Amino acid sequence: MDSVRNVSKIKRYYCFVVFCLLLALFFQNENLKAQSYDYDYSNFTSENGLSNNSINCIYQDSYGFLWIGTNNGLNKYDGYVFTNYHSNPLDSTSLSNDFITYITEDNLGSLWIATYEGGLNRFDRYNQSFHKFNNKSFDSTSINGNDINAICTDEFGNIWIGTKTKGLYKFEVKTNKFINYNSDISNSYFAFSKDINSIVYVGNSRLLLGTKTGLILFDFEKNLTKLFIHSNINKNSLIDNYICSLYKDKNNQIWIGTLNSGFQKFDVESGVFHKFEIFNVNSNTAKSKFINCISEDNNDNLLLSYDNGNQIYKFNKGTNKAEIINYSLLNSRVSKGRMTNTIFVDRTNILWLGCKNTGLNKVDLNKSKFKLYTYGEKSKIKETSRKTEVVCVDYNNNLWLGTNDGLVFIDKKSNTTKIFKNISDNSAGSNKNPVSAILQDKNGFLWIGTIGGGLFKFDIKKEKFINYRQNSNNRNCIGSNNISTLFIDNDDIIWIGTTDNGINIFDTKSEKFNSFPIAINDSIFLKDNNKNLILFR
Repeated sequence: MDSVRNVSKIKRYYCFVVFCLLLALFFQNENLKAQSYDYDYSNFTSENGLSNNSINCIYQDSYGFLWIGTNNGLNKYDGYVFTNYHSNPLDSTSLSNDFITYITEDNLGSLWIATYEGGLNRFDRYNQSFHKFNNKSFDSTSINGNDINAICTDEFGNIWIGTKTKGLYKFEVKTNKFINYNSDISNSYFAFSKDINSIVYVGNSRLLLGTKTGLILFDFEKNLTKLFIHSNINKNSLIDNYICSLYKDKNNQIWIGTLNSGFQKFDVESGVFHKFEIFNVNSNTAKSKFINCISEDNNDNLLLSYDNGNQIYKFNKGTNKAEIINYSLLNSRVSKGRMTNTIFVDRTNILWLGCKNTGLNKVDLNKSKFKLYTYGEKSKIKETSRKTEVVCVDYNNNLWLGTNDGLVFIDKKSNTTKIFKNISDNSAGSNKNPVSAILQDKNGFLWIGTIGGGLFKFDIKKEKFINYRQNSNNRNCIGSNNISTLFIDNDDIIWIGTTDNGINIFDTKSEKFNSFPIAINDSIFLKDNNKNLILFR
């Protein structure tokens, strides 16, 4: 009776066996639904060519190159490879010091590189050489402090330099001379704080200087300064005197990141500060209110390095709301204990995170309907094939991937993986067979087709495999060990497309097989026994 029943089935579904390359139709188990997008993530370390894994500053020049300043050298990234630049005492055209603190570009296209203990460098692109500007005891026009925290350029081509202990300097490009603003008695505010953390040029010959003791507005044309400090009785005053970062956005608005009190917007003309509270936007709130760096994406959002760089927030300036950027591999080995020193968004809306000890992180902020899932540690790439032949979404919305080296499970909620490299009668089998087809039946069992290993039934809960293989002594066995496609119908009949024995049918109730080789003259659609896809209508 089973044979008659199966023959009847073949006649009913005979016309549904066709050649087709639309692999998406294999996902009959569950319709693919639109998912909330995630951010693609990559990590670059010294293994990828960086000169050092502790990054202090990032800058994109007018040619599109990314420049990365580290604790041990300067790096240029062209999107493919890193080029390293180092200090060499025997080479007068090399960097003055390998500890890079800041990078910018002037209006003539020259790069300026600030260092710790090495002063300032100007990079000659044509000759690939550096010109050093550092302290010289015999030269009163040289810079007095070699420890530089920040630099910026103005519209006149001058370079403004904020040092760690020696205050503010201006380098006049035309004269190649430094001007020390700390010796001017009339500007006593400079003497008030000589540790300048950040500098921004706001236009009209005015600078903003972020210090540990307040914010200084300096009009260098009129030689006037104004100090802004926190006031307990003025809610529109500076929220914290310890300023870590200053940022001027595309609309020329000024944003201030502080050590203990979050961030503010500053209106230069009115002198009014506006505070924003983002600390309750997520249940997993930050442990502190330390904003150490600020950047901006192409959609008018601010990117804030928050809680000592352990979290990155995206702040919508239109709605005044923020969200945590949970990019892929957030809980991975690379991201654990991450401390972000600097953030930068390039012209293609890629967020770059410069971290302490863990290298350079790349996060694509562009919205995508696709989410990238990865599996396996970098050191084990050769052990588990990344070539995925088939994907199955189970009833719990988790992924089962068929690879050249076995079966891979991905828990989408926790982003954890488990790899079954060798599938046989138990999970520790000895044979490796490429997985070519996967489906799940209504009882929750997985059915796995392989090339060379036959058909497998997998009990997910017990993690046990049952193997069905070709046996010349058994007429009720599968007709081939080389399976290209699987399909299950409403009667729990599994239809099996093979590469060399046509269609096989497996009755899951009686656990019996029938093989139906397709003759060349059976149909214009069925010209050989290699079946790649089975459709059900």
